[in-house]
Amino acid sequence: LWHLFGFGRKKSQSPTEQAEESAPAANSTLPPAKESPPAASTTPAPATSEKPPAAKAEPSWQPGGAKVSVRVLNNASNTVVLANCVANYTLLTGLAVDVQLELYEGFWVLPDGVPLDCRKGCADCFYLATEVASEGKGTARIDYGDGHMRVAPVGGGIELSVAGAGARRCTPGLCPKGWRQPLWLKSKGAALNVVVQGSLRGLESEADRVAGHRRWSRIVQRRTAIYHPGLRIHPRRRAAPQCAWCNQHGHGSCWWHCR
Repeated sequence: LWHLFGFGRKKSQSPTEQAEESAPAANSTLPPAKESPPAASTTPAPATSEKPPAAKAEPSWQPGGAKVSVRVLNNASNTVVLANCVANYTLLTGLAVDVQLELYEGFWVLPDGVPLDCRKGCADCFYLATEVASEGKGTARIDYGDGHMRVAPVGGGIELSVAGAGARRCTPGLCPKGWRQPLWLKSKGAALNVVVQGSLRGLESEADRVAGHRRWSRIVQRRTAIYHPGLRIHPRRRAAPQCAWCNQHGHGSCWWHCR
């Protein structure tokens, strides 16, 4: 280990090496020696005081490089699947998972057992999308359906919150105006929080039906909240979304999130 700290180097050296070793270091922090300085060399010394050229200003986010951290909590009473055309993750009820996404990526929230068709999307599912706006700023938003029909989601909900930017939510009881609007990601590494909600809709009627058959018995049933969105189609049809980045990772699928 002595040679790592500059001790114990006593081997024979050539005259050139001895001259180089005796010369003072250009960047030495020690006080100047009292001896006369060596003769000036004809070779110009490298400039050490010049500052490196300033880096070119870049936008806050760059597609394909910046990533966002998304924490997803399954608050429903059934298992859900986070899926896109690249990967999927099964999230059990009551559990949370941390997901790393690049910009222009996102995922659908599918009920357990529902497959994802990458060419059609999921008309009955919520999703999260991350994008880059024209100003070079990152955004995140939640939405519902594949974009081909104007729908009102029922049977489940989702909530998105970003630190310092606010929150968006659509629950079975209320989807306020503007819940589809994107949230700005003010800095790289911004943390997103997504909560998957369930719905009691449709389960109360089933409990009442059971109570009707067993009129004289008292039934104690835990009320669950199932995530299983359904369509409520309006008569108006809207155009399919347009996106320049429509081929997701070469899988030949349109990324409906860009619009």
